[in-house]
Amino acid sequence: MSLGLLLLEGGFCVEYRDFVKTIEVDQINLSSLHVEKNEEFASELKDISVAMDFGEKDHYVKQGKLHVLSGLAVIALSSKIEIKEGKMLSEEEIDSKEILFKIEVVFDLSYNFKDIEDPDEFVQKNQQHVENFCEKNVPVNAWPYFREIINSSTVRMGVPPLTIQALKRV
Repeated sequence: MSLGLLLLEGGFCVEYRDFVKTIEVDQINLSSLHVEKNEEFASELKDISVAMDFGEKDHYVKQGKLHVLSGLAVIALSSKIEIKEGKMLSEEEIDSKEILFKIEVVFDLSYNFKDIEDPDEFVQKNQQHVENFCEKNVPVNAWPYFREIINSSTVRMGVPPLTIQALKRV
């Protein structure tokens, strides 16, 4: 996947760095939040493991703005449950008494386009750049909001605060 020049029909193409320069964060809004604590958790609170699943749910243009729905699911489990590479397990694989809590959150990140007359056409003709932007830039914008809501939600549940590591892109 090249982040260089993207050639498109109609001759409308831009470099990825120029594409990114046309976009500015407008708003980051909470779209949905589901928090569930298991009062029948079978293990000690100090013996937990955490698995996360993070990614883009959808993106679209509405009223001249690019909207990206970005989601994070976090599950805290008894350390008896083996988590492979920090990935989410299906609920069928886990005894419900071994789940301390689940948090699912989605943010709607909206972006303005600078000096673009027809954002719909611009996005349509630069779809590969939009995909790259959603994959590389949006997580960096959303991550601090995910960290805050996970931390504050765990505190409100009365469990030890969970601080998610900073997002590191290589």
